[in-house]
Amino acid sequence: MQETDFADPGYAHPSRSLMARLDLKIFHIMPRAMYFGAAQATSIDLCVRDLIRASRFATSTQVVAEAVPDGFEGLTLHPFPPAAMSSTRSRANYAARLIGQGAPDVVIVQQHLPTASAIARRCLEARVVLQTHNFQKADYAAGSLTDRLRRRYKRARYRRLAGLIHVSEACARAFAVNWPDVELPQTVVNNGLDFGEWTPAATRADEVLFAGRCVPEKGGLEAAEAAARVLALRPGWTARFILSAVEGNSAYLQAVRAVLAPLGPRARIDIQRPFAEVKAAFERAAIAVVPSIVSESFGRTALEAHAGGAALISSGTGGLPEVSGSAAIYLPEVTAAAIASALNRLIDAPQQRAQLARDAAAWVRQRFSIETQADRLDSFCVDVAAERSHLYQR
Repeated sequence: MQETDFADPGYAHPSRSLMARLDLKIFHIMPRAMYFGAAQATSIDLCVRDLIRASRFATSTQVVAEAVPDGFEGLTLHPFPPAAMSSTRSRANYAARLIGQGAPDVVIVQQHLPTASAIARRCLEARVVLQTHNFQKADYAAGSLTDRLRRRYKRARYRRLAGLIHVSEACARAFAVNWPDVELPQTVVNNGLDFGEWTPAATRADEVLFAGRCVPEKGGLEAAEAAARVLALRPGWTARFILSAVEGNSAYLQAVRAVLAPLGPRARIDIQRPFAEVKAAFERAAIAVVPSIVSESFGRTALEAHAGGAALISSGTGGLPEVSGSAAIYLPEVTAAAIASALNRLIDAPQQRAQLARDAAAWVRQRFSIETQADRLDSFCVDVAAERSHLYQR
């Protein structure tokens, strides 16, 4: 077989010709339990939607997702049929049929390694990439023979892929430590925002805002305890908690309600609100709290708080410092006392709040514009597709 002479100045590297194309065909495969629509979109749904809309390959990109009544407009959607929802195998089989019919240049599977691996095994000529939104843990790193075999099996799943996309530098560093024996083309694509769509209020409401999932690891109860303690002595201030994922977490929700109850109407709890309403809340609240107890893979909520103009109190776990830089108040620990101390500090210093908000706005606009992040993803897809072209030319 004749080798291609890449040193030949007359040789056009595949990535250069592919870069010029505006029709690179990309499929996004969404994971189970997402909601690719306006009413209940998760952070993953919003991330994928925004990246596609800003992509130079937007018109040749298709999404395979669960059917919802209010799917995002302007995107080409293929709903999973009910029969394909029962298992990873069924979803992979359905996706493989679509890939066989559409022949995409790159297939991006969101979040779920088993699905990505299963599709890659079924579509040997497809370039399948896994886009992760959390830390890829070092499962079965040591221990019994069974543990070692399980790790080997998971490593084999990674090695079937054509590439890996991390949501933050923190996730990329952790993967390098946890899976040093997995060599794949990799990149970091953060969540991005179209900051032109954000209109922070010039005059902020005296409100403390928490928006996140109703689960212990997000620190919502600690935030509620702090707000109840501080606002009891601050009659002009209110608190608002916008909670999602309340199904199966009713006991935790009731605990948050009970803690905030003494504040009466000055504490508002909203359940499963659409992103447009969450966005509006960040655009008006004076202070936002992101007190995640676990290590955050990125921290889209913090990014939204900065885009909306709120001064942020952050736990600083995982990827959160990448999002905020020095433009946040970082907690020494995630406790009600620590959050209360930070709240008192910001409430008593309106000029510091305003300066934090200005600094954060400059920081995120420089680093997390959706155009910048979409360009990163596009360039990575071009490189992945070019590698396939290179293989076909050899």
